[in-house]
Amino acid sequence: MDNLQLDPRAHALRPVRAIPGKNCFRHYEATTFPNKPFAGCELWLRRCQAVGFLKKDAGNLVIDVLDENGDI
Repeated sequence: MDNLQLDPRAHALRPVRAIPGKNCFRHYEATTFPNKPFAGCELWLRRCQAVGFLKKDAGNLVIDVLDENGDI
């Protein structure tokens, strides 16, 4: 993931993990950034990218980017 392109409607981040062997997902609580939602999402995704947490083959972890209504 060389270029991090984030939708300007980004409001919150929600980790999601695929559960191996069970064909289901575990959705974790979303993290919101009330003062500057887009800037907060962008900052944390860039930090994750910088330390190697965001990779094309990240295994069973996904980060949903949610809009103000909680939609992906």
